[in-house]
Amino acid sequence: MGKRNTYSVGGNTLSVIEMGDSADPVAIFLHGIPASAELWRSSMSRIAQDGWYCMAPDLPGFGQTEIKVKDPSAYTLEGMAKLLLQWMMQEGLGEVWLISHDIGGGVAQWMLSEKPLLFTKATFSNSIAGDSWPVKDVAPMIKAAKTKMFAWMALLGFFKKKDLHRAIAKTFRQQPIEMDEFECIFYDGKFSNFQRAKKFQKMLRSLDNKYTQEILGKLSLVNVPVQLVWAMDDIYQPWGISGVMLKEAFPKATVTQIHNCGHFLQIDDVDSYTEALLR
Repeated sequence: MGKRNTYSVGGNTLSVIEMGDSADPVAIFLHGIPASAELWRSSMSRIAQDGWYCMAPDLPGFGQTEIKVKDPSAYTLEGMAKLLLQWMMQEGLGEVWLISHDIGGGVAQWMLSEKPLLFTKATFSNSIAGDSWPVKDVAPMIKAAKTKMFAWMALLGFFKKKDLHRAIAKTFRQQPIEMDEFECIFYDGKFSNFQRAKKFQKMLRSLDNKYTQEILGKLSLVNVPVQLVWAMDDIYQPWGISGVMLKEAFPKATVTQIHNCGHFLQIDDVDSYTEALLR
């Protein structure tokens, strides 16, 4: 289902899952932590059937994307945004629907602020905003990464697959996440393979909510239609915190709330989620 393409962007390799007819208008999907572009496969399949060419890149530090240029800023939210904008302009991608989740939403905020004319609309789902992050489950990993111990801890087996699966599974309300799906979307070597863990560590070290705090006040200047589609049983980015921040930042945004659904709404309730996106 779908295909993976790679793009050389500024000396780096961007890996992108793509689905649909390339003649259709483009929708770009941005994942969050600790997922990869694999998070979007089910949603992309349905959106593609509605007449969109769907593209989901692995963000720097995740999946199969490789940052080859020695620039630590490439792993920051701003650096990720600049890489993706460079890719879009290089490939002639315009009039894009930008769909984002979790820290991908922070990247999307920068992209919209920097190059609003590239986008026709934007959707944020359970996105970070302002100082709503890092969440308590991720904070210890960031601390380990800043001392360059995360990759060694992964190599030594500190991050047990069954424990991480249990932690992710507790966020689901409707669809239980099976181990094979968990491995593909969330685990995928970053918690066990030393080289992949080192890549993930570079991203963790760069996470800083100063980027979302800095951009929050500029979002009201973005003249692009915005949709907020929010899972209301989210323990990480609850509507009352990050959702309300974005609603205030985008005062004309439309809001769809999905009840009895957790943080990873793309797979917890894919039917309600894709229906809300396309409504």
